[in-house]
Amino acid sequence: MSVYEQNPFMFYFSVAAIAAMVLFISYMAVDRLGLRSENETALVIGKQHYRGGEAPIVNIAAGRPWVQSQLQPDMYLLSLKSDNEELGAGVSQTTFDNVNPGDTVNIVKQRRRLSGISVIIDVTRK
Repeated sequence: MSVYEQNPFMFYFSVAAIAAMVLFISYMAVDRLGLRSENETALVIGKQHYRGGEAPIVNIAAGRPWVQSQLQPDMYLLSLKSDNEELGAGVSQTTFDNVNPGDTVNIVKQRRRLSGISVIIDVTRK
């Protein structure tokens, strides 16, 4: 009797898990690889700044909580409107300081093939 005959569930489950992983990786590759970049202009409709700091992380070691701190950087985000689509982009502090709501900026964006999601690659002041 072979191993597959002794426990057929594990064999079929393993095959199904590997097939699911292959399908997921194939989907991600088709959706995201080799996308064409588009240069466009966008209107800044908002700005958000999230302060960095220390965030606590609790790990359980030997049944006891062990609190560690992790440094979080400042985040500078712009809300943009391009082609009647509202997008968000993380930018550097200098870009964040140089633009105001109502300004126009140049963006480089990519649109994913299957999901249709727009991803901003770069933001520069016009």
